[in-house]
Amino acid sequence: MLKSMSGCFYPANRRSAVRSPAWPFDQTRRTLVLVILVCLAFVPAAPAKLIIRELFDDLGHRPGGQLGGRLDGDTSLGFDPQLPWQDNCTDYIKYSAFDVTDDLPGLPPNAGKAGGLWSDQWVFLNRWQIFDSRIWDTRPLARAAQIHFDADGVYYFTVRLNNAGDSAGGIGFASTNSGSGSFIGAGLMWDTVNQAPGNYLYLTCGNLEKDTPYSIYAHGPPDAVNGRCLLLGRLTTRARGGVTMDAKIFLPHSKLPKNEAAIDWDATCHFKDKMTATHLLVWMNGTYPFEIDAIRVGTEYADMLSRQSDTVSPTNAVAPAAVPATSGATRAAATPVTAPP
Repeated sequence: MLKSMSGCFYPANRRSAVRSPAWPFDQTRRTLVLVILVCLAFVPAAPAKLIIRELFDDLGHRPGGQLGGRLDGDTSLGFDPQLPWQDNCTDYIKYSAFDVTDDLPGLPPNAGKAGGLWSDQWVFLNRWQIFDSRIWDTRPLARAAQIHFDADGVYYFTVRLNNAGDSAGGIGFASTNSGSGSFIGAGLMWDTVNQAPGNYLYLTCGNLEKDTPYSIYAHGPPDAVNGRCLLLGRLTTRARGGVTMDAKIFLPHSKLPKNEAAIDWDATCHFKDKMTATHLLVWMNGTYPFEIDAIRVGTEYADMLSRQSDTVSPTNAVAPAAVPATSGATRAAATPVTAPP
């Protein structure tokens, strides 16, 4: 039996006899949704942005010389643009147009112009002055780049280093530029330490004046590096208290793992500190050369790998420096070291 519908005749059992006119449209819709889902699966996540970057590209827009007094370069990010680098006690730390290269892993050492820091041992007449533990420089950070140790957070950083001389140095974060401030950082040690083999990655923290960045909190295997390397660090802060720093060095011709879980850290330390890191800290002493280049700090491990994160990170924005915070840092089991004989 046929039924008439708007002048058209269909079998009485219409569903079994013919396909619904809506069927091709439903199939098209399902196919379109599937295609969209597949495409979304291959869309890369939005790149993260670095919070601090100092490649020393044309730093201060003037020729080489002492680091103290210099403002931003072409790729500086995360600093108070009105406040320059400040020497603590001497102009031993110098800037020149060079890069720490030698096929190191990670992101490039520059973004078009060379620049790095080096140890000028010739500023001292007395050889033993080059091992002065008061040699460091700091620069105030913009508010958005400051690190609060009383809040939950994870921060990653990389820096290119060269300790080919009988030298030590590194980078870190400080609550102020004076000796009364607290700090934390990672670096490379001298050839020998208290008559024992050195040339290793080490972690340091405490009071700038009392402990200095040359005191060892934890360290990696001895004789691991006496030249160029990439230092990778991870700083974990917790609102409930307690801070952890992990670090590892990568030698020339090596690669950074794509997955953070694959990293076997060379050194780890745990300590308590409630400071707000308002300054970037660099230090070096000893015989030439010690070199520092290409500092990057981000909130994701991918920031240390992605050229996108390096590209999308903006140039420095105007932001006032925060009032330096006081700190009640506690530091245990640290081993102060003396200059090598």
